Amino acid sequence: MPPMSFASIRAIRRHADGDLPADREKLAIIRSQVADACDKDGWCYVFDYNERHYRYVHWHDAVDLLREHRASLVDQPTAVATEILP
Repeated sequence: MPPMSFASIRAIRRHADGDLPADREKLAIIRSQVADACDKDGWCYVFDYNERHYRYVHWHDAVDLLREHRASLVDQPTAVATEILP
């Protein structure tokens, strides 16, 4: 499956769709939230609860962290320490 564009990610419905199972609906909501928070290159800031600092991650990593409840999206980080994932 080819990678989705950010426009198509944002177009994913945020609210309940009777045809989607609950886990796929939750994933669609997370993806659209991450897409809204990303810059033009697909990167965004999250606060990593395990590491206790802000990280600048690609949207794939942000979706995974949010699905696992290990991070939250951040508009503007206030801490100096950020880490770019490889």
